[in-house]
Amino acid sequence: MIDDNGRMLLFSQSDMQIIVMEARTYLEFYNLTEFPQRAFVILSARDGGNILRDEYVDEVLRFDRLMTNSLSDRVEMPERSCYPLCQLNRPFHMVLVSLT
Repeated sequence: MIDDNGRMLLFSQSDMQIIVMEARTYLEFYNLTEFPQRAFVILSARDGGNILRDEYVDEVLRFDRLMTNSLSDRVEMPERSCYPLCQLNRPFHMVLVSLT
């Protein structure tokens, strides 16, 4: 749980140990020294049906383009701000494009 100041509230000492261990594992796996800026969005069909239907796939791709364009780097940097996760959605895009 996060408080109004953005600080993580923990319920026990063991919660903190688990969070620290997961964070270290994540950074080590991607060979990072700090966390990249990122966001995750989970989409579902309003009617509870399959989101891979044609009418939904087009909307998902449109939303993805909108978010990608609005969050793209606007200043010259040696690495993109999404590094190393810039291609994280690539397999998802390949599946969606094959369905359209």
